[in-house]
Amino acid sequence: MSFEPDKAPLVSVLIPAYNHRAYVISCLESLLVDGYPKLEVVFLDDGSSDQTFETASVWLHEHDGMFERLSVKQQENVGLCATLNRLVDNSTGDYVVILASDDYLLRGGIAARLQALDANPTWLAVFGDCIVVNEHSQTIHRSGISDLYKGDKVALVNPKRIRTELLWNWCVPGPVLMARRICFDKKYGIGKYDESLLVEDRDFYLRLLSRNAIGYINETVSAYRVHMHNSFSVPSLKRRLALAQSMVSTLEKHIDRFHRLERFALILELWRYSASARAMVAAENLFFRIIFVIARNVKPIVYQLLKIFCRGWFSVPAKD
Repeated sequence: MSFEPDKAPLVSVLIPAYNHRAYVISCLESLLVDGYPKLEVVFLDDGSSDQTFETASVWLHEHDGMFERLSVKQQENVGLCATLNRLVDNSTGDYVVILASDDYLLRGGIAARLQALDANPTWLAVFGDCIVVNEHSQTIHRSGISDLYKGDKVALVNPKRIRTELLWNWCVPGPVLMARRICFDKKYGIGKYDESLLVEDRDFYLRLLSRNAIGYINETVSAYRVHMHNSFSVPSLKRRLALAQSMVSTLEKHIDRFHRLERFALILELWRYSASARAMVAAENLFFRIIFVIARNVKPIVYQLLKIFCRGWFSVPAKD
């Protein structure tokens, strides 16, 4: 789907940046590669120490005329959730795309998601697929959803099965979401990111899922970069514990929004992360380590069994 510049809605690309000097130019150049004619670029550096901001600022100001509006700012480090909320507040587009400064867009990805939202007015947001690349931009997976996270794209594209797939088998890579601006409105949408949590994406998607307000398109819209400084690197024990505890808080926050098998999925995941946190706190205790190993493997096994024996139960409407 192509859009004429005078008829195209304004799309805001929000770029949270942190210590990605080696990758930020590829990210920014992809704004032009995508080909969408009416972009607002909102770039916010979250206290980088490696000249990410300086590098990006020079490029963006050199290409200022290519965009409808440009905002380039730097702040002291406040974390991803707060940065995302500030980016949302500083944007004006009818639609919002989140793009980390080490990832990049692929041609036509914005238009494909925009077309999907236009065709599905009840959706507040939509996500697509991505390729997965390494630090040298070499493709290591053709699909972030099915190859990296083992997601079922047939289930995701089915409006009656997307909730089940994401609740039982979380498989959404980072740079694939587009949301309507109203999505971030507390009254008419689901509100902004919860700054008390470290797992901002899971919380955001659970809120959307609870309202059946998100869809999937089987289009490759971006590239997700895996390297030693992102979430695929091995974090410290303190960081891993904080992430596990944050996930526990996220699941407890949402568990009453779902019921039956969907609620059961969150209960099993809550058990997994609770066991993980306990095992890290008492690393010398073999009992807790065994419980964690069991908890980590129970959910995927149960899901496979349910897909075989209880497929008809999966399309349960959201609880009011």
